[in-house]
Formats: sequence, structure tokens, C-alpha cells
Amino acid sequence: MKKYAILFALTVLLISCGSKKEVPSNKVNAENKNVAQILKDSNTFLITEISTDKTYGLTPENAVEVGGSKEKEGPRNERRYLNALTRS
Repeated sequence: MKKYAILFALTVLLISCGSKKEVPSNKVNAENKNVAQILKDSNTFLITEISTDKTYGLTPENAVEVGGSKEKEGPRNERRYLNALTRS
């Protein structure tokens, strides 16, 4: 009987450790996340909108997201965004 109790306890422990947790999204504009970017040239985004949120881009929780992770273009998109800010 003691073996069954230990086996039951181990089973419950393993099942409880395998539960999935949902991470809450604290994004304000999650529905606008997948917007197609317009390129000014191959190395520069064309910025068409300016945020009215004074904290945008100042904290990790409200970071500027340039996308491209699925296409492995993340670092290139970062440079495109910075080029768009520095070039007229």
C-alpha cells in the first residue's frame, strides 16, 4: 500500500510540474503589432506615425518592436529603424 501512495504522489507531482502557464500580455496595441513596414530604401524604414505615448521606447515593458524575428531580420530592422530616426 505504501508503494501505491508513493507512486500516486510522484504522478501528481509530475503532472503538476507539467502544467502550462499563460503569460499575460501588457501590450497596449497588441492588435496593431503586425503592421507591414514601408522601406524608404533597403536600409531605412519610412516612419509615417509618431506615438503620443510619452513613455514609448523608454522601458523594456514599452519597448519599440521592429519585428523580423521570424524572418531573421531583427538586427537589420533595428538598424533600419535607427537609420530612419537619424536620416531626413
